[in-house]
Amino acid sequence: MNIAGEQYFTTERPGFIWRGSTPLFTAKDMYILDKGRLVVSLFGLVKIAGGQGEKYDQAELLRWLAESVWFPTNLLPNENLQWTAVDNQTAQLHFTYLGFSLKYLVTFNLVGEITALQTSRHMGEGKLETWVGKISNYKQLNGIFIPTTIEAIYTLQEGDYSYARFTVKKIQYGIPEKF
Repeated sequence: MNIAGEQYFTTERPGFIWRGSTPLFTAKDMYILDKGRLVVSLFGLVKIAGGQGEKYDQAELLRWLAESVWFPTNLLPNENLQWTAVDNQTAQLHFTYLGFSLKYLVTFNLVGEITALQTSRHMGEGKLETWVGKISNYKQLNGIFIPTTIEAIYTLQEGDYSYARFTVKKIQYGIPEKF
């Protein structure tokens, strides 16, 4: 089902708010003031899914880190973020923040573009599962060369579960606005 969305993202301190909508439901996914939360409502009125708590704090912080591909300087090494080479096409990305120790196995193509991020992530309230973000379709937007497509996939025993594919159509940097 097609979903139209808009997201506001902060990089200095991890944070984002994403709102998406279809003719049937609205969704709000966020990491604000170091807390993660998801709310899905039927016709924007009746809550049909959602969650918050430590599992959501971790999951939303993982989402923020994966979506940092749209803000490449956010992935530069610093006191919280380190890269360790695994081989010629993969590296371990390690990010620590407020007691969370997040890791991604990051795959690069031959020209150095990130093509996949893999981690362990809670599937809703469930157990940790292998999560993969497939990154593609690099373009220059507002003078920055970034991927414009990401597909979110859980790799489960019964097979891959692709639950979202997003395409960035427009991106603006350095425009603080109230959401």
